[in-house]
Amino acid sequence: MSEAPDGEREPFPYIRLPWPAVAAVLLVFVALLLAAGLFANRNLRPQVRLVPTNSAVALAVPAITVLATQAPTPLVAPTTARPTSTEVPAVTAHAASPTQSSAFTPTPRPTIDPALASEVSKAFDEYWQVRSQALLELDSSHLRDAMAGDHLESMTRRIDELRSENRAIKTDVDHEIHIVQVSPDAARVVDDYISNTIYVDPITKQPLSEPASDELRVLYQLQKLDGTWKVVDSVSAD
Repeated sequence: MSEAPDGEREPFPYIRLPWPAVAAVLLVFVALLLAAGLFANRNLRPQVRLVPTNSAVALAVPAITVLATQAPTPLVAPTTARPTSTEVPAVTAHAASPTQSSAFTPTPRPTIDPALASEVSKAFDEYWQVRSQALLELDSSHLRDAMAGDHLESMTRRIDELRSENRAIKTDVDHEIHIVQVSPDAARVVDDYISNTIYVDPITKQPLSEPASDELRVLYQLQKLDGTWKVVDSVSAD
């Protein structure tokens, strides 16, 4: 059997679609694929963050931390020398509470009779006048007018010594007296004085020494004998 010509052959069956519709479907499909890819790229892939650095040097050179070291603490604390003071520290008086014993109550000092104090002060000035004249003139005949007892004997011996040494004493004293106790027949006087007394020639009275400006404190005992105040003893209070 001979083959039929092309014009007579049965054509292959298919659906014919308009090309604009096909193109639109393809575009939609491609758009969906792109959207799915973008979604997967943002959500499914691990996020990598780049931490910004301050400078390029920071990436190459590691940071070096410098720790400030403190001076080692000494095992023994240094002591500060304190200046030595000869002053007596002040004592603070506290008022006694009602529960304290009466033994802590300070005893008031007795009041000195102004009249007696004036008598003693005048007698003490006369004592120094008699003493100064006797030491300068090397004459002990008037010592009894202002002295008695051991003090009289001591001053008499002193004048005898000066006479044997062929020198006398010229008295130059700046007094500051304090009557610390006085009664009708006895008294105690503290004399803080600066002495510029010197040795002199007993005849010409020319100086034989230089003044020393000594600061002295002497406690004198006075007694009223036959109506006259006299110095009977003295002791250095230093």
